[in-house]
Amino acid sequence: MAPVRFDIEDSENETTGGAESKDDAVGDISTILKEHHERQAKKASAKASAFQTQKKAIYAAARKAAQDISKAGIAHIERAVARMEELRNREVSPEKAFADYEQLLRVHEAEQEASTSLLSLYPPLVNDLASRRSEEVNAASEMRQSSHP
Repeated sequence: MAPVRFDIEDSENETTGGAESKDDAVGDISTILKEHHERQAKKASAKASAFQTQKKAIYAAARKAAQDISKAGIAHIERAVARMEELRNREVSPEKAFADYEQLLRVHEAEQEASTSLLSLYPPLVNDLASRRSEEVNAASEMRQSSHP
């Protein structure tokens, strides 16, 4: 800011009188003050304009970020729904699982009946095997004990 200088010439004071020169000096001061206020208003306007520009930029960035987050959230939800649908399609109903279990149970019971009927055909052989094995084990045990005094 340039220094302000008030020049009141003495020659004007002498020729026109003191009242007129005081009015001119007051007019000059008021002009200077007006100019000063105008400069201050321009500075304030420039600052406000810069602030508004920054505010608009921040709001635009926030809107963009919110849109990006919203799009990402929607995409995530859509993927989750698709995954849940896929899992639901692969799901086995309890009725089917129970039917499969009943079928396995029937096969097991049939195998058990077959082995029981097969063993019932040869009861003397099974009983004889058990007694012969018992005799062989006892004989081997006695032989071991007699060979090691």
